[in-house]
Amino acid sequence: MDRNRTIDVAKGIAILMIIDVHLQSGAVFLVGETFHVVTFFVISGIIIGSDKKKYEKETIYSFAVKKIKSLIYPYGAMSILFILFMVFISLLKDNSLFSDRVSSAVIEAVTFQGVGTLWFLPVLFFAELIAFAYSKIFRRFGGIQWAICMGVIAVYISWLFEKCELPEGIMLMLSSSIAAGFIAIGYDISPFFYKLSVKSRKHLFTVIVGSLSMFFINKYFVRFYEADIHILKIGDPAIYFVCSMSGVVFALALSCIFSYVKWLDSLFSFLGKNSLIIMTTHKEYYITYAVYLFLLKTFGGSCGQLLFGLLSLVLIVTIELILILIITKTPLKYLYKLPEINIKR
Repeated sequence: MDRNRTIDVAKGIAILMIIDVHLQSGAVFLVGETFHVVTFFVISGIIIGSDKKKYEKETIYSFAVKKIKSLIYPYGAMSILFILFMVFISLLKDNSLFSDRVSSAVIEAVTFQGVGTLWFLPVLFFAELIAFAYSKIFRRFGGIQWAICMGVIAVYISWLFEKCELPEGIMLMLSSSIAAGFIAIGYDISPFFYKLSVKSRKHLFTVIVGSLSMFFINKYFVRFYEADIHILKIGDPAIYFVCSMSGVVFALALSCIFSYVKWLDSLFSFLGKNSLIIMTTHKEYYITYAVYLFLLKTFGGSCGQLLFGLLSLVLIVTIELILILIITKTPLKYLYKLPEINIKR
């Protein structure tokens, strides 16, 4: 099955929610805080589920190599670039090559904790590998569904040890197992999502009702709840699953609605296709912080939180669009993708 454009629209919505959370803690997308990252895991499962025959032919080794190229390579490249950026900042501020912040960034990068938002890439890598391995090893006994079971167990373990300081390696494996569970859910709902993404009045009514329902369900619970899969801040497991899945369905339904509006479809599809660039630049290089300070200095407290959030998002997206054009049209694109090498015999 060909990749559906609506997938990229959903990724575009999710990355905008991530920016909003990092900037204003969800001032614009009022329900984004609990599921913005989870949406990417579910979408990953949807993509795998959309081409089952292709993935059935792959071995665990070939799948791992492919994911190292698409996830770990940009993780390493962007980690090095950010560490060099921190060295530059350290020279300007402290007249020193290696500040505590630089040392911490090196440790975080090497141990796969990830510097800032870069934590997402190793978690997604291990999560996809776990889900794929289950689908191969247990293909006669439920396959990828085992990833959902292990994800639920990981959620409860995280909840039980929430107040304990777990080793970083254990936290990485728990986060990856939870993410693998959501990937498996995406795999299961893939046929349903593709069916709804086909334009028709009947489907439009369904996704509008569905998105509104999921929005209010999520908003009801999010009043007293927030979660962060990175630091294993799970809270009540039942509420976590309700918030996560209602939010994900809301984002996916919203992407189907946006496909009926040409300019929204084009904008969010473009953002979704380049979400990796946005994910690794908007926070690490102080773009969100700079925009926040600029608007605060310009307007002070004269505009409301919602208007402030909207203006911030518009400015950040504009800057990111410029960055995307610069990166994709120059050799900088090889920071995110290995160059194709043609070897002549």
